[in-house]
Amino acid sequence: MQREYKAKYGDISAAHAELACKLFEQPYLNANAAKELLDVTSPTAYRAIDQLEDAGVLEQITGKKRNREYRAREIFEILELPPRTY
Repeated sequence: MQREYKAKYGDISAAHAELACKLFEQPYLNANAAKELLDVTSPTAYRAIDQLEDAGVLEQITGKKRNREYRAREIFEILELPPRTY
């Protein structure tokens, strides 16, 4: 999945693309964490989050209007799978 994200977003020089690739380091975040990860302003961090939320990459998990927290949906789906036995 990390290779897929790099192929899809790696060549795009936009905050949302950079954030998508950094989700593997921090799949659970809020706007302040995104701001620090990207070293951008708050409005830019919020736009990046909104774009990834619209694309289905991030999902808001708090249900609040303020102090929202997000998780990388696909990454958490993988993490929540039961371990494979061989």
